[in-house]
Amino acid sequence: MLKEARELCGGRIISHNVRALSHGYLRYARYFHNKGYEPDLRLCRFLIDLNKSKDRLRLDMRKRKRRNLARALEKDCLIEDEGINQTNLRKFYESYQRVMDRVRGHTYPFSFFSSMMNDVPDRLKIFGASLGGKDVGRILFLLDKEQCSVHAFLSGVDESGFKCYPSELLYWHAIEWAAENDYEKYDFGGAASDFDDGVFRFKEGFG
Repeated sequence: MLKEARELCGGRIISHNVRALSHGYLRYARYFHNKGYEPDLRLCRFLIDLNKSKDRLRLDMRKRKRRNLARALEKDCLIEDEGINQTNLRKFYESYQRVMDRVRGHTYPFSFFSSMMNDVPDRLKIFGASLGGKDVGRILFLLDKEQCSVHAFLSGVDESGFKCYPSELLYWHAIEWAAENDYEKYDFGGAASDFDDGVFRFKEGFG
């Protein structure tokens, strides 16, 4: 298509644009950008409609994601709903800090999380994963009761636990919990509009 566009848009044509038919084409935004186009939207968000049945939610997942989830369950990875208190928040923060150090990302100070715990404790949810009694990670979620949505906020999954797929299990557990507690949307948050981006592919895999 791009080759044809170059041939058709020579001569007296000084500008052209490509208009996509659906939001699904957002995955190609960075690709077009690298080809000299200027996309209007460079970020996208991943939302899951929780009004579907549990079976439908699972079927909407990519086959590889369902396989990883099954492997995590086979390894007896345990998921727990951790209460919001200073001890559990500190455990999450230590895991989160290790992840940010590994990816060289911006790390919020602990005071940020401590303030949320003091001011809006009912808006926070932490799920933790363990394997054989050893912690392998935690994820912090935000609860938006007005919009009936659960937001996957920040991850603290240790690299050492990747072999038991704790991320898949933690996110799936949160999706189930949100549906069972009458939330209507599960928000995975944003990613680059790039089908080749690892974060994009991970989130898209959940359907």
